[in-house]
Amino acid sequence: MSLAIVGTGLVTPFGDTPTEHAFFLRASVPAPPPSPFRLRSDESTLHVRYCRWMGASASIAERLLRMGDLVARDAMSTCAAVRDGGDVQVMLTVPKDRPGVTGAVLDELSKGLAQHGTVQRFAGDAGAFEALRRAGVAVRKREARVIIVAAVDSFVDLEALDELVLRTPSEWNLDAPVPSEGAAAVALMDADDARNARIAVLGEVQGASVARGQSNDDNDEVVDGSAMTVVLRSLPTRAPAMSAFGPLKVDLLRQDEWHLATARTADRFAPGCTFACLESRVGRLGAASGLANLVYGLVLQMHRAGPSVEASSAPFYAWAVSADGTRGAAVVVPRGP
Repeated sequence: MSLAIVGTGLVTPFGDTPTEHAFFLRASVPAPPPSPFRLRSDESTLHVRYCRWMGASASIAERLLRMGDLVARDAMSTCAAVRDGGDVQVMLTVPKDRPGVTGAVLDELSKGLAQHGTVQRFAGDAGAFEALRRAGVAVRKREARVIIVAAVDSFVDLEALDELVLRTPSEWNLDAPVPSEGAAAVALMDADDARNARIAVLGEVQGASVARGQSNDDNDEVVDGSAMTVVLRSLPTRAPAMSAFGPLKVDLLRQDEWHLATARTADRFAPGCTFACLESRVGRLGAASGLANLVYGLVLQMHRAGPSVEASSAPFYAWAVSADGTRGAAVVVPRGP
């Protein structure tokens, strides 16, 4: 599978575009001001990050829709002529039902994003990689000329925050990133179609895969790295990767799964390969995690804003683990300026 990425979108409390994230985070721009949420018994402030342009009082339904619409429009901005011709699919990754996010909220989100194309939903942090896998099939079968893969989530909701306070992480775990929100999107086309339409190709998704593991957020099964190993070995490889982006610093389940899997597939990673975690900088992104890391990795390569400033067409990996134990990853080769 080879999908041409012809547009991207990324929004978090740290920026409204992929480029802003590349340069703001590299320059260590200070975090947004403290949140107004007070839920603790001692009335202390609960540390939360949220998009200031929406404010803190907007409903969860409004937040999801506004962020999802923004990144979808940004991703499609480079191929407006193709969009106007119709034949667009939207593969949308959302959180599973949880406090603050109900089925009705997700239905409202799908309805709102239907203005961009026919919507198909996926769930969980790793859901975007299943969406990318299916997007490759759809493009190959000519089921759509353009596919928008988008992911959106938010913890900026009293019910969601209350749940996080009640279910605090174990003291033996990593210090979890603060609750946050965000959305990401990529516009995908067949590479030949993009060239014929004179649309710049920013990168290529060479493969995406998912596999279900035994350990998840709701059990104490041993983390053995086997499922992520299966995922990585199923992806095509032409050269060792110089970087990988995923929830490495979110918790020990995800960190151990990734390290065990990469130790078994060390030939896929170049010496000195950098493992980065966007959420350690911008806060917990939930269902937006996997795709946000992919877009962030791509824009760092495009602007040479990553650890290496040398031009490189080396592939990189983006990965995530859903709460139900689904592991997912994709391998991407940058092609942009």
